[in-house]
Amino acid sequence: MTAGVSQTLPLDVALRQALGLHQAGRLSEAEDLYRAILQAHPSQADANQNLGVLAMQVGQHAGAMPYLKTALAINPAQGQYAQSYAEALLATGQPGEVLKVLQTAMEYGLDTPAAKALRQRAEAALNGTAKSTAPTPAEISQLVTLFNTGRNAELESRARLLV
Repeated sequence: MTAGVSQTLPLDVALRQALGLHQAGRLSEAEDLYRAILQAHPSQADANQNLGVLAMQVGQHAGAMPYLKTALAINPAQGQYAQSYAEALLATGQPGEVLKVLQTAMEYGLDTPAAKALRQRAEAALNGTAKSTAPTPAEISQLVTLFNTGRNAELESRARLLV
């Protein structure tokens, strides 16, 4: 497959195809294509990000970490990369690291309701006060926005984290 990405399929086309498969719920095929892209272009931020998000969707939070961390390292100003990486950190029990990632992301302008809610969850986990609560209005609004924009893979990932 790598030869197909690097020699016959332009990178942008391969990324669009992988994202389409991902959004259609064809996760195994999307994963294969993301991996082929990364074999040919290891520093491709979107492929790293999307493969990490896909791994989180299927409950492989620890497996998502290297891809999400790489995407963020490549483009630290991309708020979504920071958000996804921070969510994976929280899911793997690293609330202190979540706060560090979010602090850096805020320096790049990530100051969204979802980032604030994630910071609150990390602080609660760090202080041992994490409890099962209903999603905040900001979290619900973010889910609605993701649904309305057809970003189903990301929607599912965020909804799973809330559950």
